[in-house]
Amino acid sequence: MRSFYLSGAGTIVSAFWDIRDEAAHRFSSEFYKTFEEQNALSAARSAAQAVRDWRTHPYFWAGFAVFVRKFQETNQ
Repeated sequence: MRSFYLSGAGTIVSAFWDIRDEAAHRFSSEFYKTFEEQNALSAARSAAQAVRDWRTHPYFWAGFAVFVRKFQETNQ
């Protein structure tokens, strides 16, 4: 993740473990239906719920995570 942040990424969507292709495809399709640049957390929540509706076992939907880089504002 560090290299993504160093290259300028503000948000990273990743998986904690190997995800089967169909589950990853469903997650990403649902994620990008609702993602609007500023709502990665709610888009991931919605996508995980869609995958959970398809397969209830946590292996298929619980492995996805969103990491948001917090910028510190400085008053100069």
